[in-house]
Amino acid sequence: TGSTFSSYATKRGGSLLLLRSGYHSADNLFTLAERDNAVVTWLVRLVGFIMMYIGLNMVSQPLEVVLDRIPFVGRFVGDLMGGATTIVNCIVAAALSISTIALAWFVYRPLLTFSLLGIVGGLVYLMKRKVESKRYGEADHEVPLVDTTPIYKDGHSGVDFV
Repeated sequence: TGSTFSSYATKRGGSLLLLRSGYHSADNLFTLAERDNAVVTWLVRLVGFIMMYIGLNMVSQPLEVVLDRIPFVGRFVGDLMGGATTIVNCIVAAALSISTIALAWFVYRPLLTFSLLGIVGGLVYLMKRKVESKRYGEADHEVPLVDTTPIYKDGHSGVDFV
């Protein structure tokens, strides 16, 4: 109050000091602080994903270099392997990043984590069931029959050929 600043004492015994230029109400300061916290959280998650992706690429790079050394086809095979490992590394980095985020959510929001895991588990079950039904021939439709007409007759056996 007045010409000095003092920290806010929280209910848990901590202190909080929010400072912004301009005129802001207490509610507005807390809203801005929550927004800033969310932006920083997503930036840290993005940086974590990028670092994991770079690390996986560094681990898989020797495979591409080894394949580059094969005479005549090495450069093509090495570039092909490099492209494939880049795609796989991106998928693996995304899966590991999402797993890390889910683990952090489990500590702070267990109900939300279990709800999301239930949804993901249900989707995986439905996709697996759909793939198995296609694999084992449990199709939803019958195979259409083709109507044929004979082109000529075999004079010796009396059998019509198509």
